[in-house]
Amino acid sequence: MKKDKVLLHFAPEKAVVPAYAKAASKFGRTLVVIAPNPDDFDGLGVRVVGWNRGEGPEALGTRLLGMFGKGTEAFTTSELCLPEFAIVNDLLGEAQNPTAVYSQARDKWHMKEAWLNANVPTAKARLFNDADQAAASPPSAYPLIVKPRTGFASCGVRKVTDQDTFRGALKKLSQINRLVLEHGAQKSSGVIIEEFIDGPEFAVDTLWSKGEPRIHFVMSREPMHGTTFPDSLYYCDPALPTDKRRVITTAVEAAGRALGIMAGSTHTELRLKMVDGALAAFIIESTPRAGVGGLFHYAFSEAYGWSTIELALLAELPELSSEFDHFLSQVNDSLLPQKLSYYYQPLRTVYGRVKEVIGVEELLSLGFASRVDLFCKPGSLLVNPELSLNYWAWVLGGSADAAEMAEQMKIIDQTLSLTFA
Repeated sequence: MKKDKVLLHFAPEKAVVPAYAKAASKFGRTLVVIAPNPDDFDGLGVRVVGWNRGEGPEALGTRLLGMFGKGTEAFTTSELCLPEFAIVNDLLGEAQNPTAVYSQARDKWHMKEAWLNANVPTAKARLFNDADQAAASPPSAYPLIVKPRTGFASCGVRKVTDQDTFRGALKKLSQINRLVLEHGAQKSSGVIIEEFIDGPEFAVDTLWSKGEPRIHFVMSREPMHGTTFPDSLYYCDPALPTDKRRVITTAVEAAGRALGIMAGSTHTELRLKMVDGALAAFIIESTPRAGVGGLFHYAFSEAYGWSTIELALLAELPELSSEFDHFLSQVNDSLLPQKLSYYYQPLRTVYGRVKEVIGVEELLSLGFASRVDLFCKPGSLLVNPELSLNYWAWVLGGSADAAEMAEQMKIIDQTLSLTFA
C-alpha cells in the first residue's frame, strides 16, 4: 500500500465527507474532494479541488491527471454528476466499472432496455421524444406513470389517473425537461409513459466486487403521497420477512448484472406485487452510486451495528479486495439489520426563500433522533415541493418498531420546520 495515496471523491454531499475521509484514512488514503462549490466544505479539514462546471469533464480529467497522476483512484456518490464522472474516471485509468455503466446511468430508457434484454422484470413502458409526441398518443387505460428519461430524485415523476391528469403531467414535465434536466444530460430529455406497479416500494443499496453482489442493505419506503413520489421515509426493518427479502435481493442482483456492474455501490428502487399467486419484484431504477449521496450509510450503521461506510469504500478500491473479503467475513453473523433505523424528511407544504430552520436542537434533545442533516440554510431557495427536487432535511432516528417510528415522525413534523422570507 502506497503511503499517502490520494482518493478523489467526486462531487460529494458535505454531510458524508467526514465519514468517507475517516474510512479512507483507515485504509491508507487521503480523501480529496472534487467539487464545483469548494467553500461548502470549509471546516471539514479536507483538501478540495474546485471544478468550474464550465470546464468540461475531459479538461477536468486532464487537469487532475497533471495534479495526481495516472492510476489515481476516484469514486462518486453523486447521481447528477455520473456522466461527467465516467469521463474523468476513464482518463484517470483506475476505473473498475465500464465507462458506459456511469455514462448511461441517468438514462432510464437505456436501463429499461438492458433489463428487458436480460429478462429482468420491469414495468412495461413507451418512450416519446417529447411531451407533444406523448400527448398525440394518449393511453387508453389508467393509472400510469409519467416520468422524464433523464431524471433524478423522483423529479417530475407522476401518477396519472385519467386524460386530464395525463395532459397536466405532460405540461409540467415539459417545463422540467427544459428548465431543469437538459443541463448535463447525455441524450435529449424525453418522456417515458410507464405501467403503474401497485405495491409496496423498497430501496436497496448493494455493494459489488469482481462482478458479484456481496451485501444488500434493504430499506422499506413509505406509501406514496397523492400523485407524486417525494423521498420522505426510508427504514431498515428487522421485521421484513426472509422470503420477501430474498425476492427483493434476487431482482436487484439481476438488474445490476444486466447493467454491467462490476464494483462499488448501486442504489436500486423496486416495487412488489403478486403475479399468478407468487410475489414478484419489478425494478424501477438502479444507479451506480450510494443512496442519497451515501447519507443512508449512517442509518445502515445504526441498524447493523458496524461501519457500513468502511465496507462501501472497500468495494470501490480494487487494490483492497482482500480487505473487503476479510471485512465481510468479520461481520458474517450480522448481515441483517439488528434494529429499526430510519431516515425521515418532513414533507413541505410551502416553499420559497428560506428565512430560518426551526427546532433542530429541540428535536435532538428528545433522544430518539441521533442527527439532523440540513440541505438548506437562510437564503436558500426551495422550489415547489411537488417537483420532488430538493432535500431540505433528513432526520436519522431509531425505534423499537414501525408503530413507534410513526409516532416519532409525528413529533418530527411538529418540531422541525421552516420559515420563509
